[in-house]
Amino acid sequence: MSYAEYDKRRRTSDGAIRLDNGKFGFVDLRAQQTVEHRPGSGWPRESESMGVMPHQVKKAMEVDRSLGVPTDYSEKAFPIFTSQGHQDRWVKANKAIDYGR
Repeated sequence: MSYAEYDKRRRTSDGAIRLDNGKFGFVDLRAQQTVEHRPGSGWPRESESMGVMPHQVKKAMEVDRSLGVPTDYSEKAFPIFTSQGHQDRWVKANKAIDYGR
């Protein structure tokens, strides 16, 4: 079965997705595409793609501090980068890939 077929079987008529645990979830595509811009230089900025689950924020902050790149996280559990240098150091320390550079 292809992923498209699998996804089609999981979706209900109203667009909800039946999760593996039997509960239902909804995908908010508009929210996924929303980018919050702050006036000025663009810094600080939140990275939606590098976010963690809300219950992981404390551990992520500890890991970032231990890697030498102390980083705060937003209420949405997105890391807040204060400058391009801060983001570059965080990406390198966490062995992530920044496709925007």
